[in-house]
Amino acid sequence: QPARMKDGAFVSALRALVPLGNRLGEIASGLVKQGALGLILIDATPLLAIEKLHGARAFRSSIDALAEGVRSRVEGAIGEEMLLASGALEEEHLLVFMPRLRDDAEFFLHDLPRVSAELRAWASQGLKRVVYPYLNRVPELAVGAGFVLHRPFQRPEAQLRHLIDQTLEDARFEHERSRRQRGGMLEKILLEQTVTTVFEPIVALASNAVLGYEALSRGPSGTGLETPMALFGTAELFDREYELDSLCRRRALSNARGIASDQLLFLNI
Repeated sequence: QPARMKDGAFVSALRALVPLGNRLGEIASGLVKQGALGLILIDATPLLAIEKLHGARAFRSSIDALAEGVRSRVEGAIGEEMLLASGALEEEHLLVFMPRLRDDAEFFLHDLPRVSAELRAWASQGLKRVVYPYLNRVPELAVGAGFVLHRPFQRPEAQLRHLIDQTLEDARFEHERSRRQRGGMLEKILLEQTVTTVFEPIVALASNAVLGYEALSRGPSGTGLETPMALFGTAELFDREYELDSLCRRRALSNARGIASDQLLFLNI
């Protein structure tokens, strides 16, 4: 278990999201006392669209909701020994600092990347509640992780600035790598025509009779593109909407042969 700081600077009582500058001394002290500091950075720049559309209050409300979700998941994964702050000037950057003993290799090599990956996965699914009702489409957030080992001859503030810069670079790299992987997977789906069609019955309320079926398309299991939102969102991102729409209609018509001739087939076009 990680050692707890005696002065209580990194305990869960400090739950309010505050700018980095307000906690810089505490974070620097944690680095010096423990000898090392882990960081998970969430780049919520896409949420700035909320401020443009609905104002600063709506933006800060969304950032606070995101911060609470991040805090809950980090605490559940590694405990309460952490401090969450927003960027000094960039409120859209969430910074999760975790002081640790510098010889805690298990934490830095395994726990930190694992929690970062779990947050990245959560952001892709759980962000819908954060942006509702301000955005119709759930944006993608970049998440990265890094750590710094204390150097006695260098100012802690300088080391923190370097850590933040490097972790932001890691977040953006992981985001781009994931984006390109999804693009490659989409091309594979289009070429191999592995879209699955699900037929949802359309029922008359008065008689409870099935009038027909709506054809709904899904991506292959295990690809990360199973849901319509992920599948069609990726197609839009890579300008493959026409190809995907055409494939989905072809597959729907081909798979609809078992539907009775007196029933309707509904396609999204």
